[in-house]
Amino acid sequence: MGKRSQTGSFIYNRLYQMHKQQKELAEAIGLPPSTVNSWIMRGRDVPARYLGPVAEFLGVSVYELLGLEEPGGAQTKGMSG
Repeated sequence: MGKRSQTGSFIYNRLYQMHKQQKELAEAIGLPPSTVNSWIMRGRDVPARYLGPVAEFLGVSVYELLGLEEPGGAQTKGMSG
């Protein structure tokens, strides 16, 4: 087993929270379960074309999936104009 990436860990944890399996995600986005497993367990990058469908299945934004702040989010809060 390889090292999980930040995105892979996020997908794993979110699937757990949703009581979903990797297989369900794979079926929803039209990929073999082994591909999703490689993202989660082997630290492979999720190809850009799948970020939207994966985020939608998980009920999150692509920004959250990638561990980034939403545009206009926390970065600007508390700043005076």
